[in-house]
Amino acid sequence: MTRDCQEDRPHIPLDPYPLRLVSDPDGKLIRAVGAGNEGHWSGFISYPVTFVVDNAGIVRWRYVGSGGAGDRASTVTLASIAEAVAKGETPPPSED
Repeated sequence: MTRDCQEDRPHIPLDPYPLRLVSDPDGKLIRAVGAGNEGHWSGFISYPVTFVVDNAGIVRWRYVGSGGAGDRASTVTLASIAEAVAKGETPPPSED
């Protein structure tokens, strides 16, 4: 759950953002943050959720969707949020 997704790294350009992706195959983190949907017809799944966490481990921005797989923060928004957090700036309010 806490490991960096090394298998994804060759496919994701990380510059200029020091990104870490979290894999949560058992759903422990999903359940801990309340983003799980236990009653989905295909079994336990996560609502679309994105957290931007600073180097101190503080959640600086979040997006928690309530819809299907397409209910995500836009990539443009996410890039601007990540850039602001990487620079130590205060990001705009969360979208949820």
